[in-house]
Amino acid sequence: MSTIEEAVKLLPPNIRVNVRVYIDSLIEKQRLHPVKPLSQDWAGGFSEFKSEYTSMGLQKIFSSPSPPAPASPSGQEPHRASH
Repeated sequence: MSTIEEAVKLLPPNIRVNVRVYIDSLIEKQRLHPVKPLSQDWAGGFSEFKSEYTSMGLQKIFSSPSPPAPASPSGQEPHRASH
């Protein structure tokens, strides 16, 4: 099979109807939600932090376990609601 048309011709008529309905749904989906080109207007948005952070440093920060939550001002554990 080299083309879609040739493949569809091999199908029985009742299945061709299903194929047509599916194709129509794809066309409608594309009409309602057209594919937009990728926007990269964010590029360079953090350039002011370039001297402060490196990609390796950020990777290390975000791959390490989260630090424990700070204690409440009274020094007691915060109250947690029971479920």
